[in-house]
Amino acid sequence: MGSLSVSKVAGFSIMLGPIIGIVGYFLQTLLVFEGNDPTSGAVIVPLINANPEMMFISGLLVMFGLIMILTGIRYLAANLTGGGEALSGYIVALVSIGVIGWIITVGANWTIAGLDMATEGANAGPTFAIAQGINTVAGILFGLGFLILAYCISQGDSYNKMFAYIGALAAAVLVAVQVLSAADVLTDGQLASTIGGICFIVFTLWSITIGREILSE
Repeated sequence: MGSLSVSKVAGFSIMLGPIIGIVGYFLQTLLVFEGNDPTSGAVIVPLINANPEMMFISGLLVMFGLIMILTGIRYLAANLTGGGEALSGYIVALVSIGVIGWIITVGANWTIAGLDMATEGANAGPTFAIAQGINTVAGILFGLGFLILAYCISQGDSYNKMFAYIGALAAAVLVAVQVLSAADVLTDGQLASTIGGICFIVFTLWSITIGREILSE
């Protein structure tokens, strides 16, 4: 354990966390939801209940990925330069609440997956609806934290500024999509999910570059 350092753990966390999380996300989207609108309870609830093993595996990957992401972001927020350190508290708070919200959503999906639909099916719909609400709020808060982080990094000299601008743009798009979905302006859940997935891919690629830079310090 003597070879471990805060920066090394943070570097590996910010590199690997998004990869693990996005693998879990796409396993769930493609193998459980089968590409259907993830906001449609009538379609998704039976699919979740019919695939408890895959929901458990994908949920574990998402949870561990999110925890690793949070670990990396806390390190980045604590080491901001160029005046960004003044906003570090907001970054950690927003991202932390977003991560907690998404983990609660994983737990709600596990609950649905474990229900006996013959006797407990009436609980599935409300559980799914609550999970969707939490998921939307979590997406907005995480996106805002990510946006502030990317902006602060772009103002410093520690990491690539161009990648930070791209990350900020992806975060802004994620927040906009989540807000529009919450306001029922964007009603196509499948489209919103696809855009969110693309934003997370951008975040993953950016995180890999940051992780490599941290490990090389």
